[in-house]
Amino acid sequence: MKVYSARLSYAFMFSIMLLIIEVAATAILAHPLHLLLQNLGYMAENYLSGAISAAITCLVGLVLYLFIKDKILIPYSFLLLFIYFLLVTALILSEGQMAMVTTLLMPTIGLCSVAGNLLFWGIYYDRKRKSKGRETV
Repeated sequence: MKVYSARLSYAFMFSIMLLIIEVAATAILAHPLHLLLQNLGYMAENYLSGAISAAITCLVGLVLYLFIKDKILIPYSFLLLFIYFLLVTALILSEGQMAMVTTLLMPTIGLCSVAGNLLFWGIYYDRKRKSKGRETV
């Protein structure tokens, strides 16, 4: 019998860790990228910083994925990260702060959660399909 509550709690902890890594990478990269890209404009600078921090978070997730035994935890973690993004976006939009969503949340947590979900669910199902192909042969 599989214990799904343990998986959920591990995925929750991994998602919190990924969220902390995403926020830390964004905070660390904000000033150097601002100095480097100040002629591009605020939104381009925001999305480029978010893309770089999303790539860093996905790389950390990939390292975790390679060394963890239960491979489904990392896709679940990015799914939870997307749920956090949706919840925070709904809370902010209920107060009428659309500018905060488009300038702060979309380029950082939104981009990271979408990229991580696409990457890790794709990797997980590809591995699962290949392992089923080996069993039937």
